[in-house]
Amino acid sequence: RPSQVRPVDVALLGRLAGAELNPRTAGSGPGPLLDPAAGPHTVTGATLRAGSVRPGDLFAALPGARAHGADFAAQAIASGAGAILTDGAGADRAEIRHSRLPVLVHPNPREVLGPVSAAVYGEPTARLRVLGVTGTSGKTTVAHLLEAGLTAAGRATGLLGTVRTRVQVPGHPARALPSAFTTPEAPDLQALFAVMVEAGVTDVAMEVSSHALPLGRVGGSRFTAGAFTNLSQDHLDFHPTMTDYFEAKARLFGGGGAGVEAARHGVVCVDDEWGRRLAARHRDAVTVSSDPRGAPGEAPFLRGARAEPDAFLPWDIRQAFTHPDPDVTNSEILRDLERGVSSIELSIDCTGTDGVAVKVARLGVVLHGASFTNTMRRSTRPVRKSLRSAAICRAGALYRCASRVAMAAMDRRPS
Repeated sequence: RPSQVRPVDVALLGRLAGAELNPRTAGSGPGPLLDPAAGPHTVTGATLRAGSVRPGDLFAALPGARAHGADFAAQAIASGAGAILTDGAGADRAEIRHSRLPVLVHPNPREVLGPVSAAVYGEPTARLRVLGVTGTSGKTTVAHLLEAGLTAAGRATGLLGTVRTRVQVPGHPARALPSAFTTPEAPDLQALFAVMVEAGVTDVAMEVSSHALPLGRVGGSRFTAGAFTNLSQDHLDFHPTMTDYFEAKARLFGGGGAGVEAARHGVVCVDDEWGRRLAARHRDAVTVSSDPRGAPGEAPFLRGARAEPDAFLPWDIRQAFTHPDPDVTNSEILRDLERGVSSIELSIDCTGTDGVAVKVARLGVVLHGASFTNTMRRSTRPVRKSLRSAAICRAGALYRCASRVAMAAMDRRPS
């Protein structure tokens, strides 16, 4: 959490959320009562886990599939909760009704938790360029390419995702931050954004999961740009159909409930049917493809986008890889791969006057190539073949996607 949070009036949060403050409940007797001697009712943090409550926190007691958050209200109150956000059923629990705390009651508290959390932490994304990446696969790759390219361009960056969450500010060592999910719950996410603002971060690359959008985890977040990588069968335990899965992802571009705001700029990979459907829905989005000729039905290849020099050329393993030891040849690198070396240190020169999009594209070759050989661990021939065919094609779409999002972050909207 940030070291400094300005207290926020609970009544103001109620008006923002469209929630009632301490109304009469469905049960017998009066609703939750306020302590008249408590003075102004303010909060300085937010959480939906009773075990994480700090003094002065807003505790979000949400209904769940197996239990109601209100079942843990006594623990939250004992830990010093300053206010409670819940639904009518939660407000009717005896622990909450007799708490004498301000209680915000909303029919769907999860839907408003994002905007409320953002308000508690001072609307941190209003001071950040947040770049969201969604899709079944490629989110981690694109987010890391964005972070690497923007860092190379001298920006202060934040990264939020499956593998790690961290802050990199020029002149300071990288700082790891705790995170439990690909996309954290709304109170944790807004607190992380506030920490990044406090650290001087300007740009945040983050993965946006399909759970995060309908569950409101990114509610209250302002996205400068959103990227869609692809969609394939996954998470059908949560999404009943592929169409439902797609519509969840599409919220990043069109908004639609749970406090989710549409990204200002969109970048869509049109290599699959779902990407083409999304691009057709948002005609102002920039489209990218792994095929230099463009995806079927797409013309031109990048609708209205500029192509930087060398950003769309086919890459060769011998051209892509550089090694920190100048005496090491390409053949020696390939022999290392053949022996099953699990990782090879690679470097690339990101100095000079090239634009950030070119930096992202060049870094993408190295970063994706390194991770691919890491996971494949095969002999030289299949690795080279894979890198030159499937991996290069797929990676091509991903770092083109990253370069377009980076342009939006740099206020260089393709035109």
